[in-house]
Order: sequence, then C-alpha cells, then structure tokens
Amino acid sequence: MINPESFIKQLTEQLVSRSQALKQDLAGIRSNRPTPELLENIKVNLYEQTMTIQQLAAISIRPPRDLIVQAWDKTATGAIMKAIEDAKLGVTVGNDQASITVSIPSLTAERKQQLEKLIKKNAEEVRIAVRSVRDDYNKQLKSAEGAKELTEDQAFKLKEQVQKVVNTTNGEIESIVEKKLIELES
Repeated sequence: MINPESFIKQLTEQLVSRSQALKQDLAGIRSNRPTPELLENIKVNLYEQTMTIQQLAAISIRPPRDLIVQAWDKTATGAIMKAIEDAKLGVTVGNDQASITVSIPSLTAERKQQLEKLIKKNAEEVRIAVRSVRDDYNKQLKSAEGAKELTEDQAFKLKEQVQKVVNTTNGEIESIVEKKLIELES
C-alpha cells in the first residue's frame, strides 16, 4: 500500500537533492566575481591525507577580483598553492608569507561562451535525471493501481502531485542557472 504523504515526501527529497547538487556543481564554475566556493572543494594532499581547502584554511574575498586564503597551519601553504594551481581554474596564485592571494582575471568572451554551454549542459543533465525520477514514480503509481492498492482517482491525484513537485524542481533549476549566467556576465 502506498502512503501518499511519504510517497510525495520521498520524491521531494530526491528532487531537492538533485537541484542542490547542481547548485554545488555550478558554484565551482569560475565567473568574473570571486567567490569562496570556487576554492572550497579543491582537494589538497597534505601529510599523506586528502583534504579540502575549506578544511585547511579560511577563504575571504578582497574586492574587486582577489580571494585570500589563510592557512591555519602555515606549513600547509605550499600544498594549498600547488592544489589551486593544479585545479587549472585560470587564476594567478601568489604568496605573501601570511596568506595566499588568488587573483581572478576577467573572462574573455570565448571563455564566457564555453562556461555558458557547460552550465546549460549540467542543467540539462539534472533535468533529465529529474524526468527519470518522475517516470520511476509514475511507474510505481501505475503498478500500485494495477495491483488494486490505489483507486484510479487516488493514482490520478498522486500523479498530479508528482508533476507539481517536478515543475517546482524545474523552476528551481531554471533559477539556479539564471543566477549563474547573470554572475558570469557581471
């Protein structure tokens, strides 16, 4: 027997996780504006362990186009610099004893177009995944209806609710993409 509330709640959780994953993926795409998210999840090999920069240092913004990385352990500075350079973000990395300065140059028009295509491609992959999840849930409803666990009316109402959740998620995806494209242009 399908419990309608838990059925929709489970669907919502799956779709929210997909849109949040997209948001996190797009945060790692460089734009003209410096954001700490650009560096946070870069992996650093230090003391034979792999950690993120976020675990090793504080990241702050120095307008207009610089990020300042202050390692909590000064011996980690070299490893952090190497990791940022190896990430091939198209940034300039400098060191001034106390901190690492990451300068973000302006994007060229060609690079903006490439990033725009990448953003749209990532969004489309998430939309496809959302449709796949919707189809799986609709198949569950159809089989439950066939097994007489749900009436035709109940199945129809749940199908409408599933579509409503999917539409909401697609709206969130559009919003995330729009924000990133605006950030890319500024």
